[in-house]
Amino acid sequence: MKLLQDMKMEDMNLKVEIDVDGDGRVRTMLWVTGKNRQDYFHFGDVVTFDTTYKTNLYNMPFALFVGVNNHFQSVIFGGALMREETEAAFNWLFKTFVALMNDKHPVTILTDQALAMKGAIESALPNTKHRWCKWHVLRDVKGNIGHVYNKSSGFKKEFNKLVNDVTCVDEFESKWLSLVNRFNVSDNEYMVRLYDKRAMWAKPYFKGIFCAGMTSTQRSESANHMLKQYIPRSSPMHVFVRQYNKFLGSRMSDEAREFHLNANKSRTYESTYPIEDDAASIYTRSVLLKFQDELYKCGSYVVTPVVHGAQYMVSVAPSKVKDATKRKWRNVKIDDDGQFINCNCGMFDHVGMLCRHALKV
Repeated sequence: MKLLQDMKMEDMNLKVEIDVDGDGRVRTMLWVTGKNRQDYFHFGDVVTFDTTYKTNLYNMPFALFVGVNNHFQSVIFGGALMREETEAAFNWLFKTFVALMNDKHPVTILTDQALAMKGAIESALPNTKHRWCKWHVLRDVKGNIGHVYNKSSGFKKEFNKLVNDVTCVDEFESKWLSLVNRFNVSDNEYMVRLYDKRAMWAKPYFKGIFCAGMTSTQRSESANHMLKQYIPRSSPMHVFVRQYNKFLGSRMSDEAREFHLNANKSRTYESTYPIEDDAASIYTRSVLLKFQDELYKCGSYVVTPVVHGAQYMVSVAPSKVKDATKRKWRNVKIDDDGQFINCNCGMFDHVGMLCRHALKV
């Protein structure tokens, strides 16, 4: 508590909330710095939440609220030490976190498959869209279907492709059915549950949901990995908090470095398109690289008008695929007298950036 008071003197916007049980013992402790709160104000539309880190003397799970900034770097919104991972504990944590963030609810929250979290999110964040992270789904499949997941069977490669590449509902449904039947896992309890809950994790069902490009809690996982470099095993509480602050300091240094590069390093152009010049004047260096990749790849596509000025079909050029019959077509519509372009691949809704199909049109 002395350490937290000292931190408060240095950061007047630091907020600490502690939930205690009937005997006065700490049940959950949440703290957010002034920088955490500022970052959440700008970038808190999408939050990944994870509780896998347990490197402290009391073996208490450490929960991290993580997001992504305009340089596409991981940013920390807050941290909490929890004594128990129950629905009541998560409910208190989510409600308290939002209260500390001036009642701004995230648009989307990505978590693991814990049932206790689901109930708490429905109660504390009723208007927030809740989805599972892909990282946990892929990790848990291996443990639940055993030898079928080994490299030689081909299941892993096909399953990963289904999870990462398929964006059409009909295509997902047919490929899932084909996959589970060919590898004899259609009756596997875990695979049945996964299919029943596909709207929580499968890409085709994410299309209208803004995730800032984060369809997994890998950002929480990578933040957990970085924490291990700062916090020794079995740390007492005050050491844990002090080292966590050093970790936050390292994140701020990384952000400052990228901010400096963004302000001082000249942009490299990949084309002569005016739209790239416009993007370079708006996007940060890191986001521009992602946009340039889409712009470059749109060169491999061809456009077929359906209704001139209103609707187009877009696909990879026949010369770019081995089997022309397997070409995927995207439907691109122009709305509001040319002010808005919408592609059924869903990238703009999902990431906030124009896709290669829309750019081609």
